[in-house]
Amino acid sequence: MPENNEYLVKADEYSRLAMAADTTDQRDRFLRMEHSYRLLARNADWINATGDFIKDMRARVLRTATRHRRNSGSNVTTKRDWRR
Repeated sequence: MPENNEYLVKADEYSRLAMAADTTDQRDRFLRMEHSYRLLARNADWINATGDFIKDMRARVLRTATRHRRNSGSNVTTKRDWRR
């Protein structure tokens, strides 16, 4: 899983570079990079927070589907049963 601290360090680095930039074009490029790394940090937080939840939900779905397949064969009603 990605670590958000690594992305935040890079974002801070680009922030410092933006403050020290000579031209507005350079400053804008560095600010865009800072924004991108902050967004990556937020995404890494989300992945870390929801990764276990998603794995748990997938396991639940697989268990439910397996249980449903096992039980569905014995409870099926045919047309012949309905006519009786």
